[in-house]
Amino acid sequence: MKTIWKNEERYIKEMMDSSAEWMNQNKPPVTYRSFMGLVAQALKDKKDMNLSAEWPQSLRKEWAEDPLRPLLIGQHTPNHVRVDGKEPSKNPRRSEREAFHSLYHVFPRMYGCLYEDFMGPKYQLAYDNIENRRINLDDGSRVPDPFPARNFSDNLKCLVNQNMWMGNLGILAICIQYVNILRTRDTRTWKVINYDDESRFFETWQTVVSQNIGGHKSIDDLFSLVKHQFSGQGFYCK
Repeated sequence: MKTIWKNEERYIKEMMDSSAEWMNQNKPPVTYRSFMGLVAQALKDKKDMNLSAEWPQSLRKEWAEDPLRPLLIGQHTPNHVRVDGKEPSKNPRRSEREAFHSLYHVFPRMYGCLYEDFMGPKYQLAYDNIENRRINLDDGSRVPDPFPARNFSDNLKCLVNQNMWMGNLGILAICIQYVNILRTRDTRTWKVINYDDESRFFETWQTVVSQNIGGHKSIDDLFSLVKHQFSGQGFYCK
C-alpha cells in the first residue's frame, strides 16, 4: 500500500511541476507594467474618452474621490454593514473579497485582458448586484455591495479556466448569455456575435433567429431548429 501511495505521490508531483513549467513559459505572471498596459488599452477602447499623457494623474484623482473606494480595495468596516439591532461582523465580506481577488487575477494572466473587459459591453455582459445586501457609505448613502457573491467568483473562475473555450472568451460569454436567457425567460431578440469564424453554428443560429418573425419562438425552440439543421453532423461542426 505504501508503495502505491509513493508512486501516486511522485506522479502528482510530476504533473504539478509540469503544469507550473507550462504556466511560466506560456502564461507568465503579470507584472505591474504589463497590468498598467492593459488598463491603458482598456481606456483607449472607450471611444468617448480622449487618452492623454496625463491619464494616470486623472485616474488617480477619480479613484481617490470615489465613495466606493474603501470597499473596492477591501476595506469594509463594521460601519459599512451595520444594521440596527444586530452586531456587525468584525471582518465583513472577507471571503467574498478573497474570492473576487482570485478571480480578478485570472483574466490578465490567462487571457491578457481585465475582468472589466469581459464583464462589459464588449461581451454583452454585466454583473447585476442589485440583489446584494445594501451597505452604508461614508457619505451616509446606502448602495448594494459592489462585491460579487463568493459563489459567483468561485464558479466564474472555474469556468474561465476550462480549456473547452479554446482561449476564446467570446464563446464563454455566449454560453453565459444563453443560460441566463433561459433562467430569466428573457424573450427579447438575442443578438449573438460570431466569435468563431471556423464554426457553422453561429452563422446558422443567426439565420434561424432572423427567420423568427415576431419573436414568437422560445430560445429552446430556436436551439432545436439549429440542432435539426446539423442533424447527423454533431453540435459543434465546421
